[in-house]
Amino acid sequence: MTDLSSLIPLTAYARTSTDDQQSPEESLRWQLSRANALIIGRAEIVSVTHDTDVSRSVPWSRRPEAARLIAQLPNPARGWSGIVVGEPQRAFGSAGQVQNIMPQLAHFGVQLWVPEVGGPVDPDSEAHDLLMSMFGGLSKAERNRLRVRVRTSMKAMAPEGRYLGGRPPYGYSLDRTGVPHPNPEKARQGIQLTNLVIDPETAQVVEQIFAWRVEGVGFRAIAARLSEQGVPCPSAADRQRNPHRHGRAWSASAVRAIVMNPKYKGQGIYGRYHKVERLYDVNDPAAGNVTRMSPAPTTEIIETEGIVAPIVTEMVWRQAQTDRAPAIPGPRADRPEDSRYALRGLLVCARCGRRMQGHVVSRRSGAQRLGYQCTYRNDYPRDDSHPKTLFVAEDRVLPAVDDWLADLSSPERLDATVSDILEANRQQLDEPPELRRARRQGADARKRLDQYLAALDAGMDPALLTERTRAAQTELASAKAVIDTYGSSGPRQMTGDQVYGLLESVGGLTALLAEADTKIRQRVYRSAGVQLRYQRTERGEKITACLRVGLYRVGGGT
Repeated sequence: MTDLSSLIPLTAYARTSTDDQQSPEESLRWQLSRANALIIGRAEIVSVTHDTDVSRSVPWSRRPEAARLIAQLPNPARGWSGIVVGEPQRAFGSAGQVQNIMPQLAHFGVQLWVPEVGGPVDPDSEAHDLLMSMFGGLSKAERNRLRVRVRTSMKAMAPEGRYLGGRPPYGYSLDRTGVPHPNPEKARQGIQLTNLVIDPETAQVVEQIFAWRVEGVGFRAIAARLSEQGVPCPSAADRQRNPHRHGRAWSASAVRAIVMNPKYKGQGIYGRYHKVERLYDVNDPAAGNVTRMSPAPTTEIIETEGIVAPIVTEMVWRQAQTDRAPAIPGPRADRPEDSRYALRGLLVCARCGRRMQGHVVSRRSGAQRLGYQCTYRNDYPRDDSHPKTLFVAEDRVLPAVDDWLADLSSPERLDATVSDILEANRQQLDEPPELRRARRQGADARKRLDQYLAALDAGMDPALLTERTRAAQTELASAKAVIDTYGSSGPRQMTGDQVYGLLESVGGLTALLAEADTKIRQRVYRSAGVQLRYQRTERGEKITACLRVGLYRVGGGT
């Protein structure tokens, strides 16, 4: 019989690349199965860390859950003495990732268990070092091989008229062809090939855009006209495929993208842009790469004719083109220096929901004050409650954030904080994905109906809105049916140990803030999962803070 007191406590690390293509629960289950088979009789798993929707090319320092795991290494009371990985090729995307993480683990006396070596990796063994580097290299080679295979296959299918995926351009919709998917597994699931067909409603808007452009109307003026008439912008007209965009109004860039797209004259083009990998930080190669879209060389672009139905004629399309020079092929230039804003990308305007942008205010004395501002654009619908420019200084926000993080994990507040998080989790914050989607769908449908009503009040032809109104009402009814089906069913519950582990890692991070520079603060705030909302009212200002896990929110004035 195994003596449980002699088992080595381990934390298991797993990674799932994307929620859309794989089941995170199923992926975690088989990775834990391999980990348990490795440690049986020798160790036990006391906690689990799982990164989802994260590419293997991203190093551990930039993965949310793995970064929290690394932050716990200096803490002797972390509760585990090793990390077990059920699938190294999922955990490590390159040999460099292995070589970067192993010295950290060895420094703090933390073991790394992997099935390929039959137990813990010996950092002093050349054989183990070679084997781990080999698996990291194989992982990178597999990712590159898949990328080349997919790109080559899509290039071969483009001249055949196959729709290669992605969001359909504004003015078109997807129509099933009745032809089963050539992949046998997808065909068994009932998936068919699709083609682009003209959408009657949005195609009228496209024709009007080109007509205005031929008359000499500028992009910004066209966007303002469409917004004033209450015509939903591309992201508002297709919320299901554009949940990441605000869908508030037309922008000049959206109009320009439509005018410049040759698909509207019936010409299909594949390969105008391709993905390139750039260093995340040119001064720190260990931080890994990021993927960017870059204009492709003209020799790699594939053009097809007569496959996509045109919305405008060749002559109209050419007359509508701008004199602006096309983009120069190649990746965009790197930033000249690291960002000097500690809260870059983390501060949101509570009124409009947009991220506040870094801004410098120069004083008469010559001194500069860093801060963040939200500028309400002229082409958005009028909103008297939103100032034209909203600014908050960084030195007024950072002390409040630091105090909040420290108080969140302080010994006096720890038990009460855990209790509050579990209660909030029980009430509302871990709803099933279907219920969350239904709530978003219902809110979007109500918003569109309000826009259509405003357009009718402004004098728009009711015939143009009949089908759109009917579609929005159908979506609203469908969302309500899903919500009613769930009723009062309770959400999934986090355990107290999970919450304690989260807060202990946050407490270790806050100790770094006393004398931290901007770059360290950026990493600390992102590792802790900090998100902030700034609100200005007649009574004053308010900063609302929450963790990325979305379980706890604390308000505090600055």
